[in-house]
Amino acid sequence: MRIVKKSLVLEDGCYVNTKLWLRRIPSKGRGVVAVRKIRKGEIIALSGGRVFPAVGLRYLPIDRRKYCYHLENNFFMCPLHFSRKSRIYYMNHSCSPNVGG
Repeated sequence: MRIVKKSLVLEDGCYVNTKLWLRRIPSKGRGVVAVRKIRKGEIIALSGGRVFPAVGLRYLPIDRRKYCYHLENNFFMCPLHFSRKSRIYYMNHSCSPNVGG
């Protein structure tokens, strides 16, 4: 982990806000939670990885597929590296997010 800005650190090729921590979520496994207030417009994460078309996902190991998320038009962002301590891959990538770009 390398600090690149006061509020962002580099983890597995992605930048993650230091206000986000990885925690065990009862009955859900692990998840990312904010431990301090995040201001409107503040960057929470910048994803990195490789973009795959949906049909290309079948060539990835099964344990990596679940950490890919949909971008648009059947393309997915998938991690190049994976660490169970990296917060970026535990964020909820949903169709109804409570944060956005």
